[in-house]
Parts: sequence; C-alpha cells; structure tokens
Amino acid sequence: MCKVLYELHDLGSRHDRHAALMTSLWDREKLLFESIVVAGIASGDFHPRRSPGELAASFLAMEDGLGLHIVSQNASLSVPMALDLLVSFASAELGLDLPRPALR
Repeated sequence: MCKVLYELHDLGSRHDRHAALMTSLWDREKLLFESIVVAGIASGDFHPRRSPGELAASFLAMEDGLGLHIVSQNASLSVPMALDLLVSFASAELGLDLPRPALR
C-alpha cells in the first residue's frame, strides 16, 4: 500500500487533478496529526515548544520521508532505526520521555 501511495505522489507532478488529490491527502493527514497533538496538550500530556500545526507537518514529513526510504530498500536505514528517529523526535518535540525502541 505504501509503495502505491509513493508512486501516486509522482503523478501529481504531471497532472493537476492528481496534484489536488495529493494536496487533499496531505491536508487530511496533517489534520489528523494536529488533532492528536491538540488532544495531548488539552490532557496535559504534551508540552510542545511549537504549534500543533508545525508539529503535525513535521511528523507527517518524517513519516513520508522515512517511509519512502524503507519501501525503497535503503540499506542505510532500517525499520528499527526509522522508528527510533520518529520516537526520539516526538519525545523531544512533545516534551515527553517516551521509551526508545531497541535497535536490532
């Protein structure tokens, strides 16, 4: 599924209608991440230094970028390494002390 999504992103550079669909996908995913950050702030669990929108965009960009390298079989980035990067970034940005996954 992820590979197909990454291939679909490329179509946006050639077709305006597809670019609009990819923009809509980004906006909906960002809104999902943003709602999670807002809920964490409201519950007192998150203590971010940046706005929920900035964090949502950053988390989404990390997910997309790391995912692209994973599905592309990048030998320099393993799944555990990608997970560690995401968790350590989220921990720092949200003001949490999340447990770091064990690298294999």
